[in-house]
Amino acid sequence: MSLDTEKFRPKIKKLTLGSALIILFTVCASAFAMTNNKNITLVYINNGAIQCKGAGMSHTATANLLKKAKVNVHSSQCARLTHVVTIAMCGSPATNINIHSIDTKDLAIAQSLGFKNIKTLKRDNNKGYEVFKCK
Repeated sequence: MSLDTEKFRPKIKKLTLGSALIILFTVCASAFAMTNNKNITLVYINNGAIQCKGAGMSHTATANLLKKAKVNVHSSQCARLTHVVTIAMCGSPATNINIHSIDTKDLAIAQSLGFKNIKTLKRDNNKGYEVFKCK
């Protein structure tokens, strides 16, 4: 007895496409909600990375700094500054930052820990940073 897989292919393609669209919609909706929610503020901190030496503090480590101060961290991202010119030389500071979404009411606490409002990076039509996948 053989299974006729040809009759299932269109259904599998539709299921795969449907799943991909649902995932894409969810990610986009989450990103939109995160940046447009008036009660959420994005903050960043330099992670201390040094060229050729080390990656600096992880996004998890800087999120924990906020959490220890009783700041609710909704999400975290890794990024690099885009409007800063640095010398390409081992031992020089890198432009890596960690970004966290927090409750706006906790902004002063975050700032007292060395975090800055992400809005300070914006220059004209450039948001001032580029997100990359955290390692």
